[in-house]
Amino acid sequence: MDDEFNSLQENSTFTLSQLPKGKNIIRGRWIYTVKQSGSNETVYKARYVANGYSQTKDIDYYETYAPTAKMMSLRLLMQ
Repeated sequence: MDDEFNSLQENSTFTLSQLPKGKNIIRGRWIYTVKQSGSNETVYKARYVANGYSQTKDIDYYETYAPTAKMMSLRLLMQ
């Protein structure tokens, strides 16, 4: 968790701040996974995920961005 939290702060994607008056907290939770690396070594990972169902469009967020690519676009670039 500490590594993930430090990474969020280093990349300037997360900052602690005071909650403005009249605003609600968007809750979230830590998701933990245990993975096996190629050398059979156990790797523990953690990520923080916001509970999106508690957000209201144009109040808690203004836009969403999720980059996606179609397979045809990748084939075109590879040729």
